[in-house]
Amino acid sequence: MPGKPLHAGATYDLVAIMGGEPGAMFDMGIQALGGMGTFVAKGQKVLVKPNIGWDVVPEKGANTHPALVKRIIEHCLRAGAKDVYVFDNTCDNWIKCYKNSGMEQAVKDAGGKMVPGNSESYYQEVTIPNGKKLTKAKVHELVLSSDVFINVPVLKNHSSARMTGALKNMMGVIWDRGYWHKNDLNQCIADYALYPKKPVLNVMDAYNVMMRNGPRGVSKEDLSNMKSLMISTDWVAVDAAGAKLMGKEPASIEHIALSAGMGIGTMDLSAMNIHRIKCRCQMKSSALKHIRTVFSALVLLLFTFLFIDFRGISGEKVFGPVQYLQFAPSLLKFFIAGVATATGFIVVIVLTLLTGRTYCSFLCPLGIFQDGISRIGGTGQSDASKYQIQETLYNPPLFYPGSYCRNTSSRRGLCTDHT
Repeated sequence: MPGKPLHAGATYDLVAIMGGEPGAMFDMGIQALGGMGTFVAKGQKVLVKPNIGWDVVPEKGANTHPALVKRIIEHCLRAGAKDVYVFDNTCDNWIKCYKNSGMEQAVKDAGGKMVPGNSESYYQEVTIPNGKKLTKAKVHELVLSSDVFINVPVLKNHSSARMTGALKNMMGVIWDRGYWHKNDLNQCIADYALYPKKPVLNVMDAYNVMMRNGPRGVSKEDLSNMKSLMISTDWVAVDAAGAKLMGKEPASIEHIALSAGMGIGTMDLSAMNIHRIKCRCQMKSSALKHIRTVFSALVLLLFTFLFIDFRGISGEKVFGPVQYLQFAPSLLKFFIAGVATATGFIVVIVLTLLTGRTYCSFLCPLGIFQDGISRIGGTGQSDASKYQIQETLYNPPLFYPGSYCRNTSSRRGLCTDHT
């Protein structure tokens, strides 16, 4: 494959995920590429560069989704990163952008560090080798000093470049972008990609895609809720996939075509080894999770009380029914007494077969206790395991020859409405 080679352990040119929430889709995608440890080593300094250019809420789709950035930071830290930094040279007031986009809180919650990009003093001049229009640029010092650079653009319409993606997201790491707009914007975008310090990973947020009025947007009516994510080490490839998702031919986006022609990467999707993942169901609602947590806590408290009730205050009227749904006591009582009231173990087996972890999560005190300790220790189930995944015979809309898909509610993951 032309352009930047894949890291060791990455077997796909592009991973495309559809149908889930941002964090869970990233869980699936990075796992397909061998895990974050493929890209981040212990003790390294990591820069995560999302789009935070606009003072708007996440629901407007003008910035990278904060939940995605949060999950990426978590993966980096779990892989052993010493520090994970996040910044953008914003268009609107940087303090308001960081706060109102939800990015500041998300980064803080994940254990990352937000840094400003609003002063020219943070930028150092570098030379762009073989640039046609752009031969030098002032680049943020974190790009230069980081060990690992992860590019996290949001896919959206752009009034000048036609599309914002991985390549154009680099306008947020340089200071003198006014020069780019005045001197052939698309060629400058392609030229910058010649700079040797490139992202090791490009993660394109296509959850809410702004189809018009970009780059800032006007209203939610500008958005298509595509619930998609693309990941690649080749930023031309991920931009080509983004263009396809928006119903555009990659070659029609000038900076993509220029970059491919300059050997920076490939835009030919048919020549790529693409791994497609379809999330077939949505995560459980937060309300159901709260109900489960409260119920489990009450069960654990009840058993704790019964365990320390040495004086028998609860009595057989309480202790008996509680034992009924405990597998071992109920099974022993059945064999000893042979009574129908001791068949709780059968109920437990049926519940487990029909509803999965019901017994361990709701009724078994040891299982509840273990689940709680795992979550406190950060080793609980990731959101990815809450999905059923179909990884074969999936045709996401980004590979349709026509325009973008507004409705992806089909059970097979195929578009049901093309406009």
